[in-house]
Amino acid sequence: MQREDLRCWSLPGGMVEPGEVASEAARREVFEETGINVHLTQLVGVYATPHFDRGHKMLFAGYPSGGTLQPCPIEALDAGYFLPQRLPETLLWWHRYMIEDMLKGVTGTFQILNVRWPPEYPSRAEAFAALREDAGLYVTFQKHFCTGNEDDREIMW
Repeated sequence: MQREDLRCWSLPGGMVEPGEVASEAARREVFEETGINVHLTQLVGVYATPHFDRGHKMLFAGYPSGGTLQPCPIEALDAGYFLPQRLPETLLWWHRYMIEDMLKGVTGTFQILNVRWPPEYPSRAEAFAALREDAGLYVTFQKHFCTGNEDDREIMW
């Protein structure tokens, strides 16, 4: 989905609600953000982002099982299916690595991803406040968040 906030493409995702387990949250978030029901088949891995949001992302593999592709207008500008060799250029770099892991058949990995806010905007609140003030910053943010390299991740197992 193409995120409304950064205008970058990303995998659907969100927070686990109270009383919910991660796999239920994954199915719910995919449906809320894209209109697609999914059947999950396995856990690809857990990806820590301690310098970005102090969170952990869990990536599940799965396939569509119903619904109609319809992006949530509050969170997404667009949604789509892409061939692996045709992923959008403005895909978040750490999501690109996660997709590559899934395509390679990786399971049970744990990785640390060194995602950081741009130095001049050290927090989420500051970054989004700046974007609200200057729409021209989207290009700067896309370059920052859509370009990564192997040094930006540490594969623990």
